[in-house]
Amino acid sequence: MGRIEKTKYPGIRKYVGPRGTSWLVDYRDATGKSQRLTCRSLKEAIATRDKKRREPGGDPRGRFSDWAERWLLLQKPVVRPSSHKHFEGNLRLHILPVFGQRRILAIERIELVEFLAAKIAGGLAAKTASNILSTLFSVFHFALKHKAIPTNPAYRVSRDLRLKQLSRTKGVRAFTRDEVRALLAAAVEWDKGKGGYPLMRPVLFTMARTGLRISEAVGLKWGDLDFDNRDIHVRRRLENRTPADLKTEKSRRTVDMSRELRVALVALERAQKEQMLKMAWRNKDDYVFTMPANGLPARAKYLSERFPEVLELAELPRKKDRVTMSPHCLRHTFASLLLQAGKSPSYVQDQLGHESIATTKDLYGHWFPASDKAAVDSLDNGFAERQGKLELL
Repeated sequence: MGRIEKTKYPGIRKYVGPRGTSWLVDYRDATGKSQRLTCRSLKEAIATRDKKRREPGGDPRGRFSDWAERWLLLQKPVVRPSSHKHFEGNLRLHILPVFGQRRILAIERIELVEFLAAKIAGGLAAKTASNILSTLFSVFHFALKHKAIPTNPAYRVSRDLRLKQLSRTKGVRAFTRDEVRALLAAAVEWDKGKGGYPLMRPVLFTMARTGLRISEAVGLKWGDLDFDNRDIHVRRRLENRTPADLKTEKSRRTVDMSRELRVALVALERAQKEQMLKMAWRNKDDYVFTMPANGLPARAKYLSERFPEVLELAELPRKKDRVTMSPHCLRHTFASLLLQAGKSPSYVQDQLGHESIATTKDLYGHWFPASDKAAVDSLDNGFAERQGKLELL
């Protein structure tokens, strides 16, 4: 009959039996279940214990923050800098203060539902809540892939809270035709107040007529514009004046240039050449929208931060239904006006660069025509009504 003795090494105990001495290593597996291994020497036991604890799920004290830190570090070389900053912000501001010190194995799905429900009830936008959940899901998936947890507790939380429907429609606000006219007129006044060089008005006009994202608009070069065929080739976007990949493969597209937009861009090209000579620009990278003083490409952040000034000049509200109006609303405006005019949803999808028509429908479905009696009337061809009865001709 043997006996088990404690040691000064955590997780290791000494077993003295009829056949000699051995060393017991206690640890937890990926599901949190207690396990034990037997080693022949203390050195082997220490090495085995340390190895097991380094394995995902092996350390019973494994906290959510540890897994989040490892996941975030691995994301840095494979995602855009803006995406990495977005993930870091979600973790630091929302997730880690609540779940950081918790064992990742102990976090349950209902806690995530209640956590996000409370955030939304407190006034957090559904889109932001959806982004927070996406970060949570990714961390849990990383831990699941490495067998630290048996299931992903964030699975289907979005369905419980209807986040997809809320986030895709609640934040979509558009300007009316009259509001767009007022906005563009105010943008002219804003440019005059900054010295007269056309910057804000051409950018906003381009977005209103093409549905480009602001980062795509400031990423345009003159070589991307085909004035003869009235085409605009979207090939890049700018992040802090640094070229970056487009959001999706579908975002690499060719959009149509309206006649009025063509006139405006031709005038801008002429004004830019005059400004370049006047200010002796040293920096000229062929970008369409440039800063008047030095010719550097305009920054999306700068234009977005000044946009409220244009709204004020236009006497337009900064918010609609508690949603802040931003330059991105011009993308929604472009889509809404086309759909209200009866244009094909598939055309709108191609112009916006959506991956699927489902995305277009989810975002702008409430602007689709509610009825089309001309369409159903076309099915009556070949039929006639005679003597109060419908007869096949």
